[in-house]
Amino acid sequence: MNEVKAAALVADLMGMAYGQAENVLVKLHTEHKALIPTFLVMSGTKVEIFACPWQNDDQKHMAQDLIRARMKAQKSNAYSFVSEAWMLVVDRDDFEAQRRSAEGALQPSKSERRVEVVAVVACAKHDAGMARDFQLWNIIRDATGEITALEKHVLPGDGDGPSSVGGEFPTLLDD
Repeated sequence: MNEVKAAALVADLMGMAYGQAENVLVKLHTEHKALIPTFLVMSGTKVEIFACPWQNDDQKHMAQDLIRARMKAQKSNAYSFVSEAWMLVVDRDDFEAQRRSAEGALQPSKSERRVEVVAVVACAKHDAGMARDFQLWNIIRDATGEITALEKHVLPGDGDGPSSVGGEFPTLLDD
């Protein structure tokens, strides 16, 4: 696959993942809305979808390992991942101070300053490397707590791609 086709595939995967998040969280009128972490994996013309309702970090890492192994065995060429997440935005000084303090200080789920988001990663291999995209949408709630919208979150210093955000999901296709 050439770079142009890979970039177009990544854009399509990103759009499908966002659509899933919007349909589940905003458009469906159900009592308990939850976006189950979901991988869409492509291997040539074969498409597989994996819902991964993990409950903790150990289960999340196990799911990542299993998906990565499956992708390698199937010679997958593209994937997307969508999930709700907590995000914590800190400046560099804050980050360095917290990094040196007690373990877990930077865990967004434990911070009073956390922000609820939808995170989407999409990647596709091409002849010269990898096309990638990473995007976040803030989850907007009304006064009653009902999700009313997803609002694009602009990452500071955007341009470095997924590696500037961190985590393992943008690297599942890497050898």
